[in-house]
Amino acid sequence: MATVAAPSYFATHPKPQIPHDLTGHRCLNLRLPTHGGLYV
Repeated sequence: MATVAAPSYFATHPKPQIPHDLTGHRCLNLRLPTHGGLYV
């Protein structure tokens, strides 16, 4: 897995330090290869 964002995004949002920090970001999507859809 990878977390990616534009430098301008991180200029105004804190960089995640641990996986739980990702819940505070609005643009996160996870696609499961076995499911095919986006994980909510």
